[in-house]
Amino acid sequence: MMSFTPLTVGIGLFGGLILGGLYFSGLWFSVMKLKNVEHKKSFLLLSWAVRSVLLCLGLYGLARYNAASLLCGAAGLLIARTVIIRAVKRKIDMKKAKEIPAC
Repeated sequence: MMSFTPLTVGIGLFGGLILGGLYFSGLWFSVMKLKNVEHKKSFLLLSWAVRSVLLCLGLYGLARYNAASLLCGAAGLLIARTVIIRAVKRKIDMKKAKEIPAC
């Protein structure tokens, strides 16, 4: 039986936000560094493996604490994903706006 106490929810959300932030910012970092890497496939595979192992270990830790914290961790992961996607889109839009000359 899951018990959604404030502590469980807080730990789960905080853990999910941290894990999501690490995973998706690591993905963004990997994509940005890709143009400077000689062995692109190996780099992407290694990047994915490191990010996935860290994510799985973090989620395993939340699951060991409590099932409710794992569920809240998954929600925090999705929240972090949404925030990072919006930040990256905003950064790309600002970069495009600087490239377009104002007539």
